[in-house]
Amino acid sequence: MDFAPTAIECLAKGVSVEIVGRPGSGRSVVLDEVCAILRLREQRPIRVRGIGALRERPLATLLASLPELGRQTSICESVNYLRDEVSPQGVLVVDDVDDLDDVSAGVVAAVRATTSAPMIVSRRIGPRPAAPLRRLLAAAQPSIRHLVRPLTFDALRGVLERDLGAPVAAATMARIATMSGGLPGLARAISLVAQRTGRLTLSGDVWAATGSLWSPQLGQAVEALLVDASAEDVDALTLLAAAGPFAVQDARVMIPGTQLERLNELGLVEVIDGADEGAVGLYPPVVGEYLARECTSSKRAAIRQRLAVEGRAPSGRLAHDVVAALPVGDAILSRIIADDQRAEARERLAAWEDDPTATAAIPLLVALFQAEDPIADAADVYARTDGSSCSESANVEFASGYALYQATSRGDREGAAASLNDLVRRYPNARGAADAVAAHMEMVLDRVPATVGVDTLSGASFCEEVGWGASLEHKIARGEAVSTLAEFDRCQPENSVLRYHGDVCRGLALLYSGEVDQARLWVSKRFDTARSERSPGALQSLGYVAALAAAVQGNIERLEEVVSLIMTFTAVPAFDAQYRSGVVGLSEAKARWLGQDATPCRKARDQAERQRFGPFPFMATSPQADPGVAGDALWSDVEWATERGFLAPAVFALVEAVEAHPDRERLAPFLAPLSVVESPLPRALLCLAQAVAERDVERLGALEETFAAAGAWLYACRAGVQRALALYESGDHVAAAGEALRVWERVIPRTRGLEGVFARLAHAVDLSPREVEIARYAVDGLAAVDIAGALVLSTRTVEHHLFKTYRKVGVDSRKGLRGAFETWLRPAHQGAQFGFE
Repeated sequence: MDFAPTAIECLAKGVSVEIVGRPGSGRSVVLDEVCAILRLREQRPIRVRGIGALRERPLATLLASLPELGRQTSICESVNYLRDEVSPQGVLVVDDVDDLDDVSAGVVAAVRATTSAPMIVSRRIGPRPAAPLRRLLAAAQPSIRHLVRPLTFDALRGVLERDLGAPVAAATMARIATMSGGLPGLARAISLVAQRTGRLTLSGDVWAATGSLWSPQLGQAVEALLVDASAEDVDALTLLAAAGPFAVQDARVMIPGTQLERLNELGLVEVIDGADEGAVGLYPPVVGEYLARECTSSKRAAIRQRLAVEGRAPSGRLAHDVVAALPVGDAILSRIIADDQRAEARERLAAWEDDPTATAAIPLLVALFQAEDPIADAADVYARTDGSSCSESANVEFASGYALYQATSRGDREGAAASLNDLVRRYPNARGAADAVAAHMEMVLDRVPATVGVDTLSGASFCEEVGWGASLEHKIARGEAVSTLAEFDRCQPENSVLRYHGDVCRGLALLYSGEVDQARLWVSKRFDTARSERSPGALQSLGYVAALAAAVQGNIERLEEVVSLIMTFTAVPAFDAQYRSGVVGLSEAKARWLGQDATPCRKARDQAERQRFGPFPFMATSPQADPGVAGDALWSDVEWATERGFLAPAVFALVEAVEAHPDRERLAPFLAPLSVVESPLPRALLCLAQAVAERDVERLGALEETFAAAGAWLYACRAGVQRALALYESGDHVAAAGEALRVWERVIPRTRGLEGVFARLAHAVDLSPREVEIARYAVDGLAAVDIAGALVLSTRTVEHHLFKTYRKVGVDSRKGLRGAFETWLRPAHQGAQFGFE
């Protein structure tokens, strides 16, 4: 019920009114309504606003609200001025009275005491006010207090629907109401941020969200709720958020009772009735979401320790540290890893110098591979190592590692081949291991061999492991995921490098098999373990697969997090450089997917000193591209990969080339050699490339469903956008607009950061700057005559541009135009700089 009329009635009878509520509850809105009614009744509201930042400066808040008082005014002059203002028809209106400085509060109290002027004040809910504020409230007697309660579900829905201009789906409204606790200001912030970040989309005539509504952009809105909370209060709230929920009796064990009561008085903690005296929860719930997500690793560790002391198991939120994707965090981790590897290299070198055997040389060689600044020459270590007292398996492993060092770190493939030949001469049974190492080097640095013959040495685990690893790599490079999945349980490598190499191949096999979600979960768990163990090789390799899985799944935000982490590392193992190349390739491709300029990424990649090959997607680039031919770089990548037997990577590259520069004649030679790929995802990608080139609308629609069923939302989105683009190019703009809106409403709520994929379609619409400018005003609700006045145009010209825009976009009304601008056409009016190759 609207309280403003009641407040007016009280003020007319000389009864003061106190409005109390939480931040964001609408206290100021009530005062605005009261002031509006007073003006209609020809009464004059004299409004003073408390300003927390000026609370320590005498008279500062009064001077900020009433600048006509002048800088040098005295207390007496301030009282006289306010007394004159309220006589005879003035009403004192004090907003955020808790933020008044003490002197300003005294001046207002003096005016009220000497004139009995009507007064209405608002303040935040909280414990007993400070003495100056208590005296001011006492001077307001007689008075009544009105508590601004959270809105009911229906009232809150009405507020948001007025703001959004359309109904909100019931399930979505329930989530907003829960997060906001019914506080209208907070609910508005949640809906606005969700709308602007693509989490809340217009589905037909209804606003709906299927994914999480949380965004870091809500942090400031939540911080405003904590304005009266001390540092100790925030620590207690963080404990409740990260380790809860707690029963009341348990909460009193973890947090002092007086502090818990203070948090309850501040309105930040509520007790829900139930068993064991009820449960303690944070209010509004978004506060808990914010504090749990912002909780630092050190604070999480302290909370876990505190829980252990009290004999409580940590909640799921505390099971793993949440690492924010901040460059500063990446930089610190990079430095720590580099320092760790340098220290380990020194330790391994000292151990080898004491005992220069093959057994001691193996970990030293791995450390030299991974160290940012090698502290010893691997060739010298190889020459001085005595393997006579070591097992044959240890000597084979050491010689194989040195051959890899020669090929990858020094670029000496002939020397590596000579080292492997020497190994076989000394240990004839090591032929299988030598062949496997040679096959791996060939796949990383040149091409896929026709076969990988593995002849393992009985009883020598390394020979069996390296053969197993090379066989997996060979199959994955050729896109043979289904048969590869049966090979993983055959071997459990003791060698750490081969162990994470196997994890990489399993993750890719799951991805190629169309099990995108399972692949992401598999690799994410191992990537997090590698991060906690600070293993640079495992981080590089598993990070590549994590980035690829995130990209295919449509989680561009996660892709950017992983790329930021991997690219910040300075300690990059040479034998894992192909994974870093793949991460760079994904970064380049991401720019292309989102309609950005990928040229800088491509140039930086082509000029890098590291090798540009590798057996997996987005690793290899062709050095034979003709810069004078549009799109030749992408088509050359396809040709390069196909000729060298990298069939699965070639299929991924083919989609990139066809989408950027459709060319049926250039596509044709690749269809036969790439059709032998057996894995479901690459086969679907090959079909996608063919459908895009042929502008096959029906097939593109079927492929969208195929990719969606696999969880490959990046390609489902691209198939849908290409279908809309094909319809648009055929002249059916209305169907294209409808298709684009359908794809947006289906894909964007399920993904993170794919909005830019629609840039290619927005670019095809080709709105002029003037058309965009007029359309923006129209979408904001301005009438044609008002738009004409704002742009100094004739109304007829404005209407002509609007109708032309309708035809281009494929809509027939402002409502349709607004729907397009809020969704798939967003890149056209947000200053997007299209950078298609």
